[in-house]
Amino acid sequence: MPDGTSVQSILLKAKEAGLSTGIVATAAITDATPAAFLVNADSRSFERTIAEGILKTHTDVLLGGGADAFGINPFTREPKARSLMNQALEDGYTYVFDREGLVNLEITENLKLIGLFMGGAMSFEVTRFPTEPSLTEMMARALEVVEQNSKGFFLMIEGSRIDNAAHSHSFEEMIGELLVFDEAVGLALEYAHRHPGTLVVVTADHETGGFGVTSGVPSGEVLNYGWLSTGHTAAMVPIYAYGPGAELFTGTLDITEIPVRIGELMGITDFPAVLDVEETAQSH
Repeated sequence: MPDGTSVQSILLKAKEAGLSTGIVATAAITDATPAAFLVNADSRSFERTIAEGILKTHTDVLLGGGADAFGINPFTREPKARSLMNQALEDGYTYVFDREGLVNLEITENLKLIGLFMGGAMSFEVTRFPTEPSLTEMMARALEVVEQNSKGFFLMIEGSRIDNAAHSHSFEEMIGELLVFDEAVGLALEYAHRHPGTLVVVTADHETGGFGVTSGVPSGEVLNYGWLSTGHTAAMVPIYAYGPGAELFTGTLDITEIPVRIGELMGITDFPAVLDVEETAQSH
């Protein structure tokens, strides 16, 4: 919390309740949003400390960028001596480092999966290397792992690089990231159609850049647009929900209210969950 009080995330509360958990991001998994679901840290720049904390959560699926923080050799893609990845392997994780390894992986019972596909953030979709899986490919594999739990799962999927493209006013890269995120939302809705007990919530933590279409034609052949900022703006962001309890996500909500309502739907009553000093010390 802003005053330094450590709290337990909704993902960790879900794990405590016996659900499977997973994180999929196109940023490094030590980056702000994915890490916030897993650890408490004084600064987002403490990547190794954050990576250590992530492994201590024993989250079932971790897919994205961030290989550098886990001590992966950028050339061989193997763990360096005394790297955090060696600890992950000792803890029972299966490690993959490229698209082929991910899409061809046999999904076995009780699989714990960590896939780190770039040293830092993954590439923009429009320039993605063939060795990198797409957001939807990572998401599909993550679903196969976590859906094995009969109690259910909590899976956080982030189209991380929409924000990066908007910071630099990179229109083509931003649109590419939005389109692949739209595919991921479509995959989530298809899954929810097949599994009626699934709730899908889609939102963002903030807007970036103040992008706006100023004029154009319906065919899209002419499109004029502008930006207000290279930073985050105060513009409200939409929230969409589908599935059981979707009606709880209508109207104008503070972002901190969203996990509270998700927790209610999962039967988690002690949320927000404030950690005491002893618990915080043990988690680091």
